[in-house]
Amino acid sequence: MGNDYFDHLAENLYAAVISDVLDAAGYRDQALDARIKHSAGPEVLVGRAATMLAGEQIEVEDEPYALQVEAIDALKEGEVVVATTHDSPHAAFWGELFSTAAKARGARGLVLDGLVRDRRKMDEIGFPAFATGARPVDSMGRLTVYAYGVPVRCGGVVVRPGDLVFAEPDGVVVVPSEVEEEVVSAALEKVGKEDRVREELAAGSSLAEAWARHRVL
Repeated sequence: MGNDYFDHLAENLYAAVISDVLDAAGYRDQALDARIKHSAGPEVLVGRAATMLAGEQIEVEDEPYALQVEAIDALKEGEVVVATTHDSPHAAFWGELFSTAAKARGARGLVLDGLVRDRRKMDEIGFPAFATGARPVDSMGRLTVYAYGVPVRCGGVVVRPGDLVFAEPDGVVVVPSEVEEEVVSAALEKVGKEDRVREELAAGSSLAEAWARHRVL
């Protein structure tokens, strides 16, 4: 499933619908913390998680960006960088040049439990980013990547490499890869029902009548 698949989901689905379907399937904690918001680039981001685990450090290393550079160079088409700094407030983990390199390798965007910088430049190159905020301070000697391609806890949700990531202005939802097919199918079906309910409400049907007919709100 390539970029056409992700584009189709971006055009036809919504984070709220996916969240509802995940709830019904028993996955009730798949929406990232509301502090992770759209920060730069296009407002809708869909792709497959490529994870990075980062944290704070005190001193500048001899090769300060080594593992982060390695992780970015390993990105593949259709992936979304999902990274955590454990919500460090001290420095920006990601900026324009990382975005440029990631996009050149086919990555679709960034979801970050932490801070970014160079937001105007990220807007210019069209690289979507969802983060907890922005700060101009560089990460050198303040943050470092400890591992990548491993499960991470981002925004309170455990994200594993290959999980489906859906981000938009409402927030970020992660679909575990093992239930992706059934969740996506059910979400597309629910969107169809919601379209019918919207038409009936616009035509004058009461909310109670629409709920009784479709059980969708």
